Amino acid sequence: MPGEQNFSAAKISKNTGRIDGVSRTFNSTAIGVQAVQDNIPAVVVTGKAATSEDADGFVLMIARTDGDIIAKAYTDKESNIMLLASYLEASSEIAYQAGTDLQAEATAYDIAIANPLKIVVTSINETSIKGEFNGDLYPDGELDGDKITVTKGSFYVPLIKP
Repeated sequence: MPGEQNFSAAKISKNTGRIDGVSRTFNSTAIGVQAVQDNIPAVVVTGKAATSEDADGFVLMIARTDGDIIAKAYTDKESNIMLLASYLEASSEIAYQAGTDLQAEATAYDIAIANPLKIVVTSINETSIKGEFNGDLYPDGELDGDKITVTKGSFYVPLIKP
């Protein structure tokens, strides 16, 4: 699916970007959740294109084994970082994916991912997270499928701790 990915939600929330050059916005229910599981800090940012149950959605996840999630650039090739990006195209029920596991699979099969997933957290505090992201996402995580490229992705969402 050619396009551009954008996120926005709430008064302080904004998520934007491009999917294969087409601008998209995921303002509905856009939020960040910060949690710790098994002593591993993680942040998940999510948003939907509309409030309907069958709307397209986007999820980003950063987990870090050696410390808290801080403002910095994260790539899917770092051994202490687990990244995930998932774009659900509701009409086709395809989940386009990128991240650490897919990068490891590509490396194992000597497949080059032209635009590896990169998430840059530009600010994070008790109430919000802001940043940018880009990368190639593959249909249902299949490296031989027709990928989509996300560029100029950005997010600024409220951050909650369950």
